[in-house]
Amino acid sequence: MDGAARPWRRQARKALAWTGVGLLVGALALAAVTAALNRGRYEDGLLEETGGWWLVSAVVALVVLSFGVRWQVRHPRVLDDDPRGRGRVFWLSLCALGGGYLAFAGFPADAFQATAEGAWQYDPSPAAAGMWLVVCMVALGCLLMLSSARPPRLLPLRRSLPFAAAGVLAVVLAGGLVEAVVFPREPHTVAEGNGDPAPVPEAVGRVGWSWAPPMGVRIEEVRAGTHGPLVLLDDGAVSLDGTTGEELWSFRRPRDWGGSAWADDEHVYVRYAHGAPPEEETPADVPGEPVERTTVVLDIATGEVVGESTALEPGEGKLVAMTPEARIERFRADSNGEFVLGATSLEGEEELWSRTLAAPGEGRMCRHGALRRYADLLVVLYGCATEPPDGAGYEDFQNLFMSREVRVEVTVTAVDVATGEEAWRYGWETEPDERSPDLVEGRSPAGDGTPVIVLERPGGDPELLLLDAATGERLDHLPGFVLDGDGTGSEAYGGVVRIDTEGSVVHEAPRGGALIHRADASGEITATADLGDINVGTAVDDVVALEDMALVPRMRGPLNRDDQQVELAVAPFGGSVTWETARWIDPGGRLLTDMLAVPGAVVLHTDGDYGDYRSGEGPLVEGLVP
Repeated sequence: MDGAARPWRRQARKALAWTGVGLLVGALALAAVTAALNRGRYEDGLLEETGGWWLVSAVVALVVLSFGVRWQVRHPRVLDDDPRGRGRVFWLSLCALGGGYLAFAGFPADAFQATAEGAWQYDPSPAAAGMWLVVCMVALGCLLMLSSARPPRLLPLRRSLPFAAAGVLAVVLAGGLVEAVVFPREPHTVAEGNGDPAPVPEAVGRVGWSWAPPMGVRIEEVRAGTHGPLVLLDDGAVSLDGTTGEELWSFRRPRDWGGSAWADDEHVYVRYAHGAPPEEETPADVPGEPVERTTVVLDIATGEVVGESTALEPGEGKLVAMTPEARIERFRADSNGEFVLGATSLEGEEELWSRTLAAPGEGRMCRHGALRRYADLLVVLYGCATEPPDGAGYEDFQNLFMSREVRVEVTVTAVDVATGEEAWRYGWETEPDERSPDLVEGRSPAGDGTPVIVLERPGGDPELLLLDAATGERLDHLPGFVLDGDGTGSEAYGGVVRIDTEGSVVHEAPRGGALIHRADASGEITATADLGDINVGTAVDDVVALEDMALVPRMRGPLNRDDQQVELAVAPFGGSVTWETARWIDPGGRLLTDMLAVPGAVVLHTDGDYGDYRSGEGPLVEGLVP
């Protein structure tokens, strides 16, 4: 029985040895392909990116394949100078142990999300992972070749090539899995059967879920989607369910560069340039050299691709809006401030429309201010004034208002993004003491009304101007305490929390207190939340007003900034609270970036140490639910 088993064991050892040979051949092929695909991709060179350990393993593989395999009948056997194979076993053992050490010492921990020390250190590198796989396969190949005390013979081919091919295939599969799973090129999932979206909650009381982007990925913006928050990333977009935090759909391009994401009421636009970035990457919003970019248009509800186009973009203007047919850019024509809005087809072959918004003329200069999109209208704020006597010019929009002797003609213009037609225009000439106006956007939810444009005009008459975003009609439906009788801003006015044509939520800051008022379309106050000594202060932009309560974010904790964390005070309408009596909600994130109401939840977007990824605390999206 034992004698009959020996031939089987001998054949098994030879099969393992030839599988090891296949691993060595596959490792060399993988090294060659990885080097070819990544040639010139990294500024510091491939060796600096991958660590260079794979070169030693490649040399070891070449030596073992050359002198450790009997390719011909009279093939020299340098690694088998001992009849019992002791020399060969010694050298192969040394190669296997050395290869194992190289795999341990050269492991690119920062190339993998699971092993990186933190987001700041995380540097996804398919090249480093591929070359580390080369080192591992060489060490494993040498170990398998130890199963045979003598060099494996190539002949007969039926007993060698199948197992060698299996070893090569194993390397190919391992490399493919690393490429597809660890460094996917286009993670794209589509929502199916979402059903009806949940309503915006009337009240919330706890943190129901949290979601964090992949390590090293920045959150550019969080906005309301169809069923919850829509998270725009620097490499794509992800839609979440507001009630559970579950990912409904996602589209990302982590392996490309120059990425940006845009959204309107019906579509999401993901833009990117294929491949690795050049040595000096120009930010996506800064005019520069022409770049070939791909724009993918997604359905905002399902994430399905409804359009895709690639075009060579000149890089002359700044992108300000997107539609399924065009990209809309702002161009500055000359130093006097003439600027133009222009729409170009996504294929880059046709200029769809162009509109000059400011034509300064001789002795005049114009500068543009804020630009906001409301549904299908692009609202632009700009001003024109006589050129200053010293000829120095104006650096920006705010500089137009530096001199009391200069009257500025301020204009708010709404342009249809589809046609470029002017929908409406509103303008005025500044008062002597009037300072730079600013567009203040009302926060969501907007209710059943249409958006309202809020213009704060310090020193103007009036100091707070309301315009219907759809028509440009001047409105007057804020509570009476906001403006004094002469049109100047009341000292108690603290800011607009949210507003639309059906009503508003406004912050009042009387001496020693803080109030959040809800008012109807006529300006009559219908409900008030008394915050007592919880002073809203500069956090008014992040206050969220629901049907039954207002949520007020405040920084709490020790004086040491590193240990502080945002907390939310719950202030019910029709009631009053103080620091001691208020119910506080403690989210997991530290520093508040944004807070808004969406279907199913109130969403907080927080970050680590003031956007510093080195703190180890990256961005986080959390959902507050009833």
